[in-house]
Amino acid sequence: GSMAEQQQPAPDRKAAVPGGDPPSSWCDAFCNPARACRACLGEFKQDPSLMSLFGESEENARWAEKFGTSPCFSTDSNAILYLRGAFALFFLGHLPPHMAKWMDEGYYFIYLTHWTWLLQQFYFTLSFIVTYQARQRLQNQVKYTVTPGPCRLPVLVRITWVLMHLCLPSSLLVMFLYWTLVNPIWDMTSTPDYFGYIVHGANFVICLLDLLLSRNLFRLRYTWITITYSITYTLWSWIHYAAKVGTYEPCDDADDPGDGLYPREECPIYGSLDWHNAGAALIMSAIIVICVVPICHVPIFCCQHTRQQVDLKLQNV
Repeated sequence: GSMAEQQQPAPDRKAAVPGGDPPSSWCDAFCNPARACRACLGEFKQDPSLMSLFGESEENARWAEKFGTSPCFSTDSNAILYLRGAFALFFLGHLPPHMAKWMDEGYYFIYLTHWTWLLQQFYFTLSFIVTYQARQRLQNQVKYTVTPGPCRLPVLVRITWVLMHLCLPSSLLVMFLYWTLVNPIWDMTSTPDYFGYIVHGANFVICLLDLLLSRNLFRLRYTWITITYSITYTLWSWIHYAAKVGTYEPCDDADDPGDGLYPREECPIYGSLDWHNAGAALIMSAIIVICVVPICHVPIFCCQHTRQQVDLKLQNV
């Protein structure tokens, strides 16, 4: 290589897992609230030893370990690549029939559920590509041929990591809002079909499995990504109301003109976010953006933290 580059020796497997000292027992690995709280607080400190999404870090040079290895498989195994390929095929295979069923003259694109579903298509496709690149990098023994010192992540890795931080909490948010506000599980107004369960639950489970079966990092400091996404959708819901876009299916009863509901072009996307009552819509939006969205990140981070602790324990058995 050039004088500006050098091939550094590959670190051992333990270096792939941040998190300090290994847990002393399996109980310590699976259930240590104090350690989990310290990890949460540590997310908001500047730590040059951790990967950085937008800045420079020496740890960024080891992105291939994060995306290309798994605590469940040996470092020589391509299992994580095949797994991500299966996930990508699952999402891409379900997209055409789902769009064909719910396109409704373009009204498909007004719903938060479908925004998030489409983002997941991009994430799992790019995740498979980045994992392939990571495996090639690891298997060709050129893991860390980098310019010495802090560096930025490759553009494709950065985009994939942004999408991961967006898709995981957003799919959890969609699942929570659907089963509590849109179609409460304790008083369902309709029974979801197969695709209803896919886009309001199964997609989040797959995203979580993707995180737990890899060494990807889910950082609380990037909660603002999902907050920005939720604010963007809130603004879109107001534009939808102001422009009188309406919905494909009417929300009033044609046989009952005095039912007090709206004509089709004034139907809200979601009844719980109805801008005809701007005060209630603003309060609901604020609760979701300020409270619900940040809270959605915490259980995901805790699951990842437990995975890291178990990984450390496995390597020190």
